[in-house]
Formats: sequence, C-alpha cells, structure tokens
Amino acid sequence: MRLRNILVASLATLLASSCAKEPEALASGGVTAGSIEKKLAKGKSVEVTGRHIEGDLDLSSAGAGLRATPLADVTISGEIVFVNCVFEGRVSARKDREDGRQTIATRFGSDVSFIGCVFEGDVDFSLSTFMGRIRMEKCTVKGRSKFDGARATYGMTLNHTEFEGDASMDGLRLGAGSSLYGVKFRQAALLPNLWAEDNLMMADSRFDGITDFSHIHASGGVNLSNCEFANRVECRDGYVGGGVTLANAKFGGVVTCENLYVGGTVRLNSVSASRNIEVSGCVLLKEPDTSGITKSGDANIKLENNRISSFPINAAK
Repeated sequence: MRLRNILVASLATLLASSCAKEPEALASGGVTAGSIEKKLAKGKSVEVTGRHIEGDLDLSSAGAGLRATPLADVTISGEIVFVNCVFEGRVSARKDREDGRQTIATRFGSDVSFIGCVFEGDVDFSLSTFMGRIRMEKCTVKGRSKFDGARATYGMTLNHTEFEGDASMDGLRLGAGSSLYGVKFRQAALLPNLWAEDNLMMADSRFDGITDFSHIHASGGVNLSNCEFANRVECRDGYVGGGVTLANAKFGGVVTCENLYVGGTVRLNSVSASRNIEVSGCVLLKEPDTSGITKSGDANIKLENNRISSFPINAAK
C-alpha cells in the first residue's frame, strides 16, 4: 500500500512538473519588449536571434541622461543586435510627450543591427544619432518607416530591405560607406534633404511609389544603376559632387530635374522611359548623352536652360 502511494505521488509530481513546464516552453519563442528596454537601460548590450519581440519597443525609454529641454537626447551605450526576429509591435527611438512640451530622441553609442528581421508595425528612428554603424539588411518593414533628421555618423546599410509602407528619410545624414543597395520601396520614397558625406549607392533598387530626391546633397557620386521607378520622380535644387550613373534604369513616370548641380558625368546607358524626362536650369560638367535612352509611348526628353561648367562646383554646407 505504501509503495502504491509513493508511485501515485511520484506520477502526480511528474505530471504537475510537465504541466508547469509547458507554458514556459510555449513562451520561450517570445521576448517582451519591456525586458529588452530594461537590459539596455542598465547599459548592457542586447543580442537576440530567432525570436518574436512582443509589444511595442520604445528605445527612447531605455536611454540615460534625459534633460528637461524641449528637444532632449537620451543615450543607449550598449550594442544592439537582432537577427531573424519578428517585431510584433511598433519600434521607435523617438517619443513626443502628450502635452507637446518635449521631444525625446535617442543617441546610440554602439552599433545597431537588424538582420533578416520582420517589422509588423511602424519603425521610427527620426532624430536618432548613430555613433556606431546602423544596419538594417534583408529586412521587411510592413508599416511606415521614418528616419527623418537621423544622423548615421559612421554609415548606414539598408541593403535588400523592403519597405511596404511609406518610407520617409527627410534630412537623413549618411556617413561615408553608406549603402542602400537593392532596396524596395513599395509606397512613397520621400528622400528630400538627404545628405551623403561620400558616394550614395542605391543601385538595383525599386521605387513603386512617388520618389522625391529634392534638395539632395552628395559629396561624391550617385549610383542608380538598374533601378526601376514605376511612378513620378522629382529632383530639385540639389548638389552632386561626382557623377550620376543611371545605367539600365527604367522610368515609368514623369521625371523632373531642376536646378541640380552635378560635378561629374551623367551616364544614361540603356535607360528606358515611358513618360517625359525634363531637365532644366541645371549646372552640369558636360551635356548628357541622351542617345542611350529608349523611349516608348508618348515619352519625350527635354533638356532646357541648362549650363555647362568645367569649373569645380562648390555647394554651401
């Protein structure tokens, strides 16, 4: 009888133990955004692979050094690495107080990397400062993306990332070695006031919505080879210190380029256009060779009131 009681008690304990472990095993695939914020707030680095990030991730709440000023920076000192993760909520590094009296932006003291990740919601890195390198490679952002006013001091890599919602990079400042190679913009690509300290690499990218490059500043050249533009493209009042390469580019909408300074050669090899391309009021190193453009439909190429200058062109910073 005693032996039977022992066996029954052991079996009950085993079953209770299995039941207790089951919820823990189910939860092991997820990490709460709050736990990540707490770890970063302690100055530690974070590296997460193959997990679902549950809840909204507010990186500004993990920073230190908040001051009572209208525009305040907080600093995250630890390195941040996410590989093959799914962010179920919003990811933000900027916070606006509900009373409208303060905006909090995040300064990242180390590298920030998102590799092969999926963002189910919006991503907002507006006004962020990256003192290390920022990488968002082979990712998918399903919501809106904002990098307005951000500074990538040591360069940004967005290679092969897909933005399914509107992507805004107004005033984004890119350090040397930045690369936006093979990026897919499924909605509007708002890139006005984009500032590149060196060459701007955007080859093999796709732009399905309206694209705005107005007020662009590139200290080196701009490479848009093999890019596809399905909609309207605008580039006004910009400066490119080197050449502009558009080899094999395809334009499905009207292209308007006004008051652009280009200090190198404009290469238009094997370009195709199905709508008008209008270039006016620009200062160019030499007249572009438009013979390499294949026109279809009602497309027409207009080069008007442009000026050719062999002198170096300096743009005010």
